[in-house]
Amino acid sequence: QKPTVESGTEIRREWFEFVPQLPDGVSEQCRVIDTAWTLKKTSDFFATIGSALHGGWLYLIDPYRARLEMPDAVTWIENEKKLKPRVRFGMAKAAGETISKQFLTRLGIPYEDLAAERTDLRTRLVPFISFASRGLIKLVCSADEYAKWQSDKTIPSRWQQFLNEAAAFPHNQQTHDDLLAVCAGLTQM
Repeated sequence: QKPTVESGTEIRREWFEFVPQLPDGVSEQCRVIDTAWTLKKTSDFFATIGSALHGGWLYLIDPYRARLEMPDAVTWIENEKKLKPRVRFGMAKAAGETISKQFLTRLGIPYEDLAAERTDLRTRLVPFISFASRGLIKLVCSADEYAKWQSDKTIPSRWQQFLNEAAAFPHNQQTHDDLLAVCAGLTQM
């Protein structure tokens, strides 16, 4: 019987370190958003991760992945921008993003165009995998989640889906890689 998810060979869970907060004086600097929007069970997810670069480490912040319709995706972005006005938003050049960008422009929400996704994800992830394999990526969680991780190695729930995607990469066709695609954009920004 074939497994539903192939075991990945390129990204290892142990490359990532959990931290209870960003270093003092550092704030989220950029956030990449993939606005794949639909409620269909087979479609890609709306996905986003924030980041900060400090002292040679890349800190990943607040991953989010959900099935959203386009108005809800735009509202999510609008609310996030209000909460974090200094954060630079990046979006890939893709079909779903084009429509979302039109709405964001009308709302006056700035974003940066990332390179079009003309190459496969494996190629786009080379810089991210390079950072990760050298232990240079830290996953920010809450103090409580960090304490739980320290005591019994319970993975913070906010990072579970990301780590599942990473550990399974490269994926089979039934597996989503939305959060990893966002990480490819983060290294581009």
